Formats: sequence, structure tokens, C-alpha cells
Amino acid sequence: MKIAIIGAGSIGLLFAALLKQAFPLTLYTRTKEQAEEINRNGIVVKKNGLHITSNVNALPIAEYRGMEDLTIVTVKQYQLQEVIALINKSQGKKEGILFLQNGMGHLELLPNVLSDNVFVGSVEHGAYKENPFTVCHRGEGLTKLAVFKGNNELLTELAKEAF
Repeated sequence: MKIAIIGAGSIGLLFAALLKQAFPLTLYTRTKEQAEEINRNGIVVKKNGLHITSNVNALPIAEYRGMEDLTIVTVKQYQLQEVIALINKSQGKKEGILFLQNGMGHLELLPNVLSDNVFVGSVEHGAYKENPFTVCHRGEGLTKLAVFKGNNELLTELAKEAF
């Protein structure tokens, strides 16, 4: 399964570094500059005094085509309308879209997503972005996922391989 992550904030960086261990993955960033820094330096995860680097392919969001099997959206809620419009315009297969946002305000936008499988999740990890390519993982917690519409096959594969 190929994975795209849209959003390179603390949760996007953390999940990209973790999921890269199990899946081919592309991280889509807001700016070309951040993508270049990630491609040059990798994603550095700081945890318990260790620095672990994951080499991840990063591209600016303008290059998103939706060709991956699962797209994970980790942007802030106020950015979702723009990202959903981009996803809907993409020519890719759009097999599954997973939204990881705080709160529930984005649920009203999800019926507009053009994908047969739409998922939501909540993240209980403590993380903050130190710079464009470094995330500090301060607290390990659960990631809870649920089907908003469609079936759970992609979620099952994701959980089996990554968690």
C-alpha cells in the first residue's frame, strides 16, 4: 500500500517517519522549501534523548495527484476546505482518505470528499515541530481510527503493518 500524507506539521512529520518504516510514502508540504529541507535532511524524530532520522520523499502540495492508495490529511481544520478541493480535483484513484484533526468541526465537510472510503482518527501522541524537518515526540499515545463511509480494508492493512 502506498501512502500520501498531506501536511508536514508535528503530526504529519511524526506519522511520516513512523509509517515510512512499513510503507512507501510521500509527504506533501505546504512549501517547496520545506520539501527540499526534508529531502536533504530526512525527518528527524527526537524521543527520549535519541535522534532517529527517516528518509522520506517530500513534495510540495501543488504536486499532489492522489496516486497513492491511502491519503492521510494532517492539516489544521481551517485548511481543510482547500485540501479537500485539491483531493477532489486530483485524477488519482482516491481509494481512501484518512483525516487526523483535533476536534470534530471537520465532520460536516467529509460528505463532500470524492472517495469511496473516508476515515477519521484521533491522535493522543504529544509532538511538536522544532523546525521544518524535526519533530519532538514527547508522549506516546493511541491513535484511534474509524470508518466515516466505506469499508475498513485499508485501515485494517494500515493497522496490521504499522501499529
